[in-house]
Parts: sequence; C-alpha cells; structure tokens
Amino acid sequence: MTKQTDTVALIGRIFLAVLFLLSASASSRRPAATQAYIAAMGLPAPTLAYLGSTAVEVIGGVLLIVGFRVRPVALGMGRLHAADGPCSSTAILPTRTR
Repeated sequence: MTKQTDTVALIGRIFLAVLFLLSASASSRRPAATQAYIAAMGLPAPTLAYLGSTAVEVIGGVLLIVGFRVRPVALGMGRLHAADGPCSSTAILPTRTR
C-alpha cells in the first residue's frame, strides 16, 4: 500500500471504530435500561448479552483503530450486528396508532 492509501484506510478504520465505541458508551451509561430493553426484545440472558455486546464493541473498536487483524475483527463485528439488527431495529420503526 502507498502512504496515501494507508492514511485513507486508517481514517476509515477510525470512523468505523468510533461508531462502535459510541454505541458501547451509550449502552454502558445506562446498563439497567439496556438490559431491560434486551429482555423486552425476548432475548435470553440479558445481562450476559449486554456484557458480551459491550465487550465486543469496545475491544473490536480498539482493535480496528490499532489495525490488528482488521478483516477478521471487522467481519466478527459485522456478524454481531447482523445478528443484533433484527432485534434492535424494532425500536426505530414507527408504531401504528389508531
């Protein structure tokens, strides 16, 4: 890679990592509410799911910034959020009122 390509890749990794770190920060500010939301979505073991998800977001975000094994880390985080998406996307969908 050239120096310019390396710089662009670093900037992209930082932007991607910031999304995960902000998500972890938001959920860790109110752990009880986050766990209650996970339980309301019908997922088993909300405490374990909360701790696991937050740990993956923090560790994965840091690894992306550092540049350690970027492809496997990004793939793993993508899988986490692909599995998480159908559960959490109901919060952003508008509800119908009659």
